[in-house]
Amino acid sequence: MSICYNKSRKRYFICYDLKLPDGTFKTISIYNKEWTKERGKKFVQAIEAEEIEKDKRKRKMFMHFGDNISLNELLEKYKNSVYLEFGEQTAYAKIGGLNKYLLSIVAGYKELDNVFTIQTIEKYKENIISRNLTPKRTNDLLRYLKELLIFASDREYITFELCRKLCNLLKSVSNKNTLNEKLKYWTPEEWDKFFMSFSDDDKWKLYFEVTYKAALRIGESLALTWDHFYPDRNILFIEYSMQNNGKLSKTKNSSSTATVTLPKALTQKLLKFKEDYCASEEDFIFFANGKSSKNTVRRIMKKHIDDCGVPAISPHGLRHSCASRMINMGLSPLIVSKHLRHSSVKETLDTYSHIFPNETVGIIDEIFK
Repeated sequence: MSICYNKSRKRYFICYDLKLPDGTFKTISIYNKEWTKERGKKFVQAIEAEEIEKDKRKRKMFMHFGDNISLNELLEKYKNSVYLEFGEQTAYAKIGGLNKYLLSIVAGYKELDNVFTIQTIEKYKENIISRNLTPKRTNDLLRYLKELLIFASDREYITFELCRKLCNLLKSVSNKNTLNEKLKYWTPEEWDKFFMSFSDDDKWKLYFEVTYKAALRIGESLALTWDHFYPDRNILFIEYSMQNNGKLSKTKNSSSTATVTLPKALTQKLLKFKEDYCASEEDFIFFANGKSSKNTVRRIMKKHIDDCGVPAISPHGLRHSCASRMINMGLSPLIVSKHLRHSSVKETLDTYSHIFPNETVGIIDEIFK
């Protein structure tokens, strides 16, 4: 490191040796138009270390210091990380999507320098869009690759600048019908018609009532056991989710592992149901003799939808139906977010912003009358 003076430019500048990824060194000169002779050499010396560190950080974004591993090696490292961070079903979707769509256009044995190029990313996006998937599925697959790029950048397998450039190519596709497609739900009247299509002694009637009023995901409702039911406090503790293969895993994310409040009348129904079936604490709440599958839930739900003539929705639509009911009752986003066990109020607003009423209607006139 040294402070130098350029007579022709009448400027001080800082010189230092920067170590490159290949182990060689390059001499770097840092100029600033404010470092004039009048400011003095002592001034430049005082800021020398700070300026060099700032320059190194800026240049590091364009340098690749990590190992140039293959795509298959990166996917294996990413898989291990994803399965630790997310539930099994979510992790399976992320890894499965990348294996199916990314490895179909680029060989896994290739090193990352030859994989993460503008041409490859554009080809991946064109491949996804050409398949005429739903907007949600299309955007999910674009997001999976963005997350993989960020994972690689954080571990210095690719540069930050390359990651930023490639992620910009993977912007979500827009479709005016996306929200309607994603958020199919029932009005309270439609829910009542569906609910009354069951006989009172049908256990599925209570299953769907708990799923609806507790805003549960299908895997969470199937995984409920009696030792997670606290009738004295009118709550269920949601800790596990049942996967497609029938195994129990952790919930979708950390915020999903939480308690949810039940109406008192529903608590009493559950207590009677437990008594009638002589269930033990380890039993699944709705399937004392074993467990059921997601396909069974979908089949039962479809049959009763057809019987009562309400619009077709998925089991997850019951969760959306509960949320829309709470919103239309005037509950705040914070309350809705807590009941749905979202990670933040922002997630609730992003998902249901089109349902929340315009709270400024009338208020602005009242304030400025």
